[in-house]
Amino acid sequence: MLLVTLLTAFIILYLFFRHGGLPATSRIFELTLLKSVTGCLAILIASVGAVCLFGPHQEKTSFRIPADSLSTIEADMSTAHLLSETPEYHYELIQKVSTFSKYASCRNALLVQYGHIAAMKDPSSRDIGNFGLGVMAAIDNDYEEALERLGSIGSKEFGYRHFCQGDVYLEKGDPENAAQHFREELTIAGGNFRAAYRELLSLYKNAGDYSALRDLLDMETAGAKFPHELARRTYLYNGEIFHYVLRVAMTITQPVKTIGFAAALIVSLIWFMFLIRLDLFRRTRRIMLLAMFGCGCLLVPAVIAFNDLFDLYSGWSRSGAIANDLLYCVLMIGAPEEFAKILPVIVLLLFLKKFREPLDYILFASASALGFAFVENLLYFKDISDGIIHGRAFLAVVGHMIDSSFLAYGLVIGAFRSRDRKQVWIAALSAFGIASISHGIYDFLLYHGHRAAFVVFFIVVVRIWVVMINNCLNNSPVFSYAAAQLTRRVDGFIAITLTSIFAFEYLITGFVSTREDANAYMITNASGAILMIVLFSTTLFDLDLVKGYWRNVTFAGGSVMTRFRAFVYSCRLNSWFRSHNYVGLPVTFEEALSEPIGGIVVERVILYHMHSADPDWFVLRLGGADPAAGETPVHILVKLRSRRDALQKGSAVPVFFKAVPNPEIFKEPQLRHDSFPFLGWGYLQVAPVR
Repeated sequence: MLLVTLLTAFIILYLFFRHGGLPATSRIFELTLLKSVTGCLAILIASVGAVCLFGPHQEKTSFRIPADSLSTIEADMSTAHLLSETPEYHYELIQKVSTFSKYASCRNALLVQYGHIAAMKDPSSRDIGNFGLGVMAAIDNDYEEALERLGSIGSKEFGYRHFCQGDVYLEKGDPENAAQHFREELTIAGGNFRAAYRELLSLYKNAGDYSALRDLLDMETAGAKFPHELARRTYLYNGEIFHYVLRVAMTITQPVKTIGFAAALIVSLIWFMFLIRLDLFRRTRRIMLLAMFGCGCLLVPAVIAFNDLFDLYSGWSRSGAIANDLLYCVLMIGAPEEFAKILPVIVLLLFLKKFREPLDYILFASASALGFAFVENLLYFKDISDGIIHGRAFLAVVGHMIDSSFLAYGLVIGAFRSRDRKQVWIAALSAFGIASISHGIYDFLLYHGHRAAFVVFFIVVVRIWVVMINNCLNNSPVFSYAAAQLTRRVDGFIAITLTSIFAFEYLITGFVSTREDANAYMITNASGAILMIVLFSTTLFDLDLVKGYWRNVTFAGGSVMTRFRAFVYSCRLNSWFRSHNYVGLPVTFEEALSEPIGGIVVERVILYHMHSADPDWFVLRLGGADPAAGETPVHILVKLRSRRDALQKGSAVPVFFKAVPNPEIFKEPQLRHDSFPFLGWGYLQVAPVR
């Protein structure tokens, strides 16, 4: 219900924003937006129905804490029973009665019993009594008494004894003696191996003793208990490259589950299809994009290796301090990953020198980033919970592509716009810096939990990404307004596919866990998911294509204020949701107090005034003149009075219009505003189909 309400409210607000109010009933069902929303709702309703009807139901359970109860065996504190039990039993029993205050009387009785047992003549009985008294003394922070009691145990094979001694030495601040006793515990059958091993790992890791860690790795039972990250660094420190490479591979492949792999693959496939749909003019060979994707996958181990080397030989890490963490995120997370993702593109350029189209740079860099994100997702999707799938799909994957596109766009500036070799280098280096900073800010805001700032930042970088894509398409050597119309066919693609990801995660939660967990997931994550789906579906394919036009997004040249003004201009709200790809569209033009005249939009042109460019003028051919038959057509220039307006069937919009003194003027390289006399304003609308 919440989801339906939010979507309905969005439809109403969106229609008012784009169209100045609700369109006529006869046209509302023609809107791509409504078709997309209908499809999204159908997917969500179907998934909710499937989970509610067939998903497992949560069984009612009591909220009794299992540890807060003594079993029949544990309640038996007779001497005979205590002498028959193992050290593990005594250790766990003492921990339980010492943790819960309601067992204070039981603890006192147990203390008396251990004292009685410790006074027996039988050595094995005395060992049990001294162990019990030693453990209880350690819990009471009487460390000297604890060490004396534990040290008086005669049996060398008495389990848990050395672990408890090591624990006491840790509390006393003596890690060297603690480590010695933990090592002894590992040699005893029936000892507290798991806890002793864990404590040794922590001690050696904190001390940076990779030689001792290497010895732990040799133990037969170490495999599952030794963290992959620590094992990698241990092998790397000791120069065992083969074992290190195997551990890197295990880091990526071992946690992978079938559901996690399927989720990562679906996310990558959807965004790969998005990249293919961006390629409007000259199709890039899919095999090359797949190769870039594969290279991005293979470079994740290289970044892992860099991080391991840095952590081994540098003490720098995130500390919680704002300046330190921001710098760390930019230099040690952003820069290495951005360099790795762009490396396949650089290598390809060494062979090709220059790509055929500006957009190829964005596509190849994004495909590489997509491969990198795919492997990252395999690591993150080992545990499907807390909205991790759609969170990664909507944010992390897109963030990787955007940051790589910053770098790629710097190369575009150098290859297609700047003729100065010095400016090419400046653009490339500036782009690398911007990509690293963007990546670092992304991670920094997430690490520090600045959610509101993160949302604003992410929306801004998505908008900049769209402007960069738009510029690359505008300056394709084979630009075609006819091909530009293809963007209208894929308006609903993003909304449907991203909603499918959200529904897929909901289904996984509902069938792997319970329907209650799935519905809680829906309620918790719906608002954030809708925000991202709306952002992407109203932005990514709403491209305003103008042949030869560069919007003001640049990484080189101009003063700081010039760049800032260009940035603000490119991110104006009134340019976000309104594309004007009308070339080839039949229209009717009506001047004030005149009869409507039929015509067709034949071209879009840029008019210049001093150093400013106005790309929103269209060449309109009026009347029934047929140029092919030798008739002279009448041309005018028109411009929609507001960028929020849109040409639609049955709805006239106000336009400014200028006279065209001579059609030959359009052959000039730059058209000036003052070359076309201003005639006033009129109304334009899409011509009705006959």
